[in-house]
Amino acid sequence: MPKVVVENRNPRLRAKQRQELGTLRQLTVQPATRARYDKALQAFLQFLKDNRLDLPRQRDRIDALAAEYMEHLWTSGAGRGLASDTLAALQDQDPRLKGQLQTSWRLLKTWHTHETPSRAPPFPEYILHCLVGWALMQQNFSFAVSLLVGFLLNSQDRRTTDNRKTPYLLFRTERGGRYHPGLHQRRETNGYC
Repeated sequence: MPKVVVENRNPRLRAKQRQELGTLRQLTVQPATRARYDKALQAFLQFLKDNRLDLPRQRDRIDALAAEYMEHLWTSGAGRGLASDTLAALQDQDPRLKGQLQTSWRLLKTWHTHETPSRAPPFPEYILHCLVGWALMQQNFSFAVSLLVGFLLNSQDRRTTDNRKTPYLLFRTERGGRYHPGLHQRRETNGYC
C-alpha cells in the first residue's frame, strides 16, 4: 500500500515532506523493484559489453538488441524474471521505449507459454495415503474426500496416470484390483485398488 502523506498548508513544510519522500521519478517504482531493475539493466549492459556491442541511441534499434538478449537468456537457462525485469527496466529508464520493444515482448510471451512454471512439486502419493488415513481415523470424511479429489484433479501431469491420461490412485486391498475413478471400473492387477 502506498504511503499516505497529509499535505501541509505551509509550502516550506510541504517541500520538506516531499524531499523526505524523494523525487517523483524515484517514487514511480518501489525500492525493491528498483533494485531488481538495476540488477537486470546491469546484466544487459554486461551482455552488450561482452559481445562488443553499444547501446544505440535510436530507439528502434534497441528492440533488436533486447530481442537478442532475450534469446541469450533463454539459451543460457536464465530465469524468465530477469528477462521481464530487463524489458521493464529499459522502459523505466526511457519511457518513450514503451511500444517500441515489440519483438522483445513477443519473445518474452513465447517464453512464458513454452516454459513450465517452477512451482513447488505436489506431495507424493504415499503422503496422500497418510493424510487420507488420518482423516478417516478422525472421521473427517469430507476432508478425506477433498484430499482425494484435489489429488485427482491436480494429477494430470504426474506419473499417476495411465496411457489414456486418466488419473488413478493406488490403494492396497485384500482382493486386488485397481480402482480407476476416470473410468469407474475395476480391473484385476497385482493387489492394488
